[in-house]
Amino acid sequence: MTGNHGTRSKLLQFYAFLALVYVSDIVVLVGIIWNTYKITASSWFLGVVLSISIITPYLLRKIFPKANLLHLNLKQLFLFRIFIYAVILLVSRTPFSESYLGITLLIIFYGVLTLSTQSAFEARNTQLVINKSITSGNASRVMQTVMQTGAFVGSLVSGLLSAKYPLAMTLLFISLVDITLSLIALTLLWNHKDKERVTSDINTFANKSIEQFKASSDQIALFFTNGLIGLHIAAFNVLTPIFFQSLNHWSSQQFGIAAGISGVGALSAALLKQGRFSFLLCSILLVIGDTIFCLVQIRLISLAACFFIGFSLNTIRIGNRVKMIDSVRDDKDAHPVAAQSATYFSAFQAIGPLVMGFLLTNTFFGLGASKWMLPVAALLIFASIVIQASVVPNRVTKPDI
Repeated sequence: MTGNHGTRSKLLQFYAFLALVYVSDIVVLVGIIWNTYKITASSWFLGVVLSISIITPYLLRKIFPKANLLHLNLKQLFLFRIFIYAVILLVSRTPFSESYLGITLLIIFYGVLTLSTQSAFEARNTQLVINKSITSGNASRVMQTVMQTGAFVGSLVSGLLSAKYPLAMTLLFISLVDITLSLIALTLLWNHKDKERVTSDINTFANKSIEQFKASSDQIALFFTNGLIGLHIAAFNVLTPIFFQSLNHWSSQQFGIAAGISGVGALSAALLKQGRFSFLLCSILLVIGDTIFCLVQIRLISLAACFFIGFSLNTIRIGNRVKMIDSVRDDKDAHPVAAQSATYFSAFQAIGPLVMGFLLTNTFFGLGASKWMLPVAALLIFASIVIQASVVPNRVTKPDI
C-alpha cells in the first residue's frame, strides 16, 4: 500500500510539473509569435527565426558533443530551465528586447528550451511505463492531458497579457514564475530516496546506445507521423498571426482565445477513450477543420473550427504516442526512441516555417496562399495515417485502468 502511495505521489509530481512548465512555455511562445509578426510584419522573418530555434540544439550537439541537450534527466532539465529563463529575463530588460536581434535571441532560447523539455519528459514518461508505474495507454493520455491543460491556460494568459502589457513585461513575469517553479522542482527531486535511478542512467544509455539503436520500419512510420504533427503545429503557429493580423484584422486577445479553444479540443481528446478507427476519422476531420478555419472569415465559426483542429490533432498524437511507447521493448531503448521521435518532430517543425515563410513572400505566392497551407499539412497527416495502417502492427497492450 505504501509503495502504491509512493508511486502515485511521484506520478502526480511528474505530471503536475509538466503542466506547469507548459503554462510558462506557451505564454512565452504565443507572446513572442504575436509580437514578432506585429513588429516585423514579415512571414519570412518569422519562419526563418522559428526554424533556427529548432535547429540550434542539433548544431550545439555537433559543435559540443558533450552538451547533448536532448538527453537531459529531470534534474539537469530544471537546472537548464533556470539558466534559460534567467537569460530571457535579462534580455527582456534590455532596450533591444523588441528589436530584430532581441526577438531572434528570444526565439532561439525558447526553441532550445522546449526541445530539451519535450525530450526529457517524453523519455521519463516511457520509462515509467517500462517500470510498470503506469500503462502505456494511461501514460500517453495523461501526459497529453496535462500538456494540453497547460497549453490551454498558457494561451489564454498570453492573449490577455499581450493585450494589456508589452512583451518585455510578460517575459519578466513568466521568467520569475518559472525560475521559482524550477527551484521547487529541484528541491523535490533531490529529496527523492531513489535518486531517480532510471533517469540517472540516461546519459549512459544515450552515449552507448543512441548510435547503436536502429529503428524498425513501423517505428520510422510512427516517427514520420510525429514529424508531420510537428509540421502542422508549426504551420498553425506561423499562419494564425497572419490570419488574425493581416487578413482578418483581429486582436491579440482573440488570437489567445483561438489558441485556448484549440487547447480545449485537445484536452477533450485526451480525456476520451478513442476507438480503433478514430485516428483515420480524426485525420479527415482535421482536414475539414483546417479548411473551415482558413477559408471562413466569420469569427465564431473560425473559433469553433479551432476546437475540432485541437481535438483531431491530439487524438492522432495520443494514438501515435501509445504505439511508440509500445514499440519500446527494454529500458535502454526508451531514450533513443524518444530522441528520434523528437528529432523528426523538430526537423519538420524547422523546415515547415522556413518553407512557408519564403512561399508567403510577394516574390512567390503572397499572404493569400496562407489559406491553403494548413489544409495541405492536414492532408499529409491523413496520408501518413493511411500508410501507417499497413506498416505498424497492432500490438496487444494492457487495458487502461
